[in-house]
Amino acid sequence: MRIFFGGPLTDLAHPEETKRFYVRLSEIARQNGFDYYWAFLNGTDPIKNPDVPSDVVYETDLQELGKSDLMIAYVGEPTTGTGQEIEYAKEHDIPVYLLYESGKHVTRMVLGSPNVLGTIEFTGIEDALGKLDILLREIKKSVHLPTVNV
Repeated sequence: MRIFFGGPLTDLAHPEETKRFYVRLSEIARQNGFDYYWAFLNGTDPIKNPDVPSDVVYETDLQELGKSDLMIAYVGEPTTGTGQEIEYAKEHDIPVYLLYESGKHVTRMVLGSPNVLGTIEFTGIEDALGKLDILLREIKKSVHLPTVNV
């Protein structure tokens, strides 16, 4: 099973810290036997790969999302691109789980998307990692993706 991880990459408040968090999320996926895709690790990072044309970023990211079984989207910071990816996932019947810090105000447009099967609200990085691990273990046990709020 393949996860498309989505989340903001442009104008991050704390870019290195956020990307370290993203890497740790992918480690949980790998530990649970999931393949995954993160744009910033695959040639379309706006900092590491600034010369990649916008249309190539768009096509690459959506192709990779289209090859995925589910999407896990970090929505704790504003991000237009991740919103577009969530909408693409809806149009292609790809289930989405949202990940964000407790107390964050996530747009109702994203929360109301019919393909969002659940949310992971967390109080810190370790809490997020633990809850993602629980979700992925449940997904592995399930024939159908579960509706989960952890």
